[in-house]
Amino acid sequence: MDYRTLPKIELHRHLEGNFSPRVLYHMAQKNHLSFPRDYEEFKAKLQFPKDSPPDFFLFLSKFYNTWYKSLDDVHEVVYTSMKEMALDDNLAYLELRFNPIHYAIHCGFDPVDTLNTVLSALRQAVDERGIFARYLITFNRGFQKQEEMKGLLTRFQKEADLTGVVGLDLAGDEVNFPPELFTDFFQYAHAQGFKATFHAGEVSSPEQIRCAVMDNQALRIGHGVSLIQDPSLLQQMKDKEVTFEMCPISNYQTGAWADTPNHPIKRLLREGLKVTLNSDDPTVQNSELYDEYKVAHEKMGLTLDELARLNHNSIDGCFLSDQEKQKLRRDFDAEWKKAVQ
Repeated sequence: MDYRTLPKIELHRHLEGNFSPRVLYHMAQKNHLSFPRDYEEFKAKLQFPKDSPPDFFLFLSKFYNTWYKSLDDVHEVVYTSMKEMALDDNLAYLELRFNPIHYAIHCGFDPVDTLNTVLSALRQAVDERGIFARYLITFNRGFQKQEEMKGLLTRFQKEADLTGVVGLDLAGDEVNFPPELFTDFFQYAHAQGFKATFHAGEVSSPEQIRCAVMDNQALRIGHGVSLIQDPSLLQQMKDKEVTFEMCPISNYQTGAWADTPNHPIKRLLREGLKVTLNSDDPTVQNSELYDEYKVAHEKMGLTLDELARLNHNSIDGCFLSDQEKQKLRRDFDAEWKKAVQ
């Protein structure tokens, strides 16, 4: 089975985990950063070792944000990475998330200028590549308190070109910054028309999933593997048709769920929940989205029909308009039929 040929819809991919090693190597040399000069050694520093046992801290150590000395650097990294994004993934639609503060934190770039730079680079690259993509702005729960988030979102609305932005994402340290610390912010964001997805239940209890959905109006949950521990909550999430953005390879590498053949995505899908299949951070993980399909089919035992259903769930849960979803579903079904004949 050539998993590259299958059309795919992805809801959970971080731009910061999708950078081109080639362009990062160029930035490291240009800006005289302390990284290996040998390219293969440089790549090894960026990527989780293939076939390595789970190691949460090793995984986190692969994320760097010191590449940029100017907003032109930001534009080059984002634009080139999107242009070089794996052609083999055969993406029918992508919702790509990014945190503007990641790019601004070391050099003091203005967050609005940074957001505009990233969005401009993304729009230029996807137009040239012909990718159907939309964007989520990530807020990191460990970087800002909710009042700061509210002030920043207000600035973004007033001063930035948000063309292509379809929602918000809450990421970062789940354990020390639970969802209840951000309820006021997301109530404000919801009132402004922003849809939201939360990282929850990856390395935290099912209670974080409950709070994200019930109190913070999250429509989607990133990872959410701990849902499997709470049958009552599982039924609530099924009834509310909450979408779960699951990432098995990432979960293995971080140790969030190291028993890949028994990853919750299989049971939850078969129990009728809106689970989806995603790559999370392809460059860091040293894998691509089609590798997730290979793992799901060959290690978990999901059928091709079930892989198609994961994509239908992604269409149901994506932040496009109903009209755009209808067209996407028609196009996806036609391409899927061709790929599996």
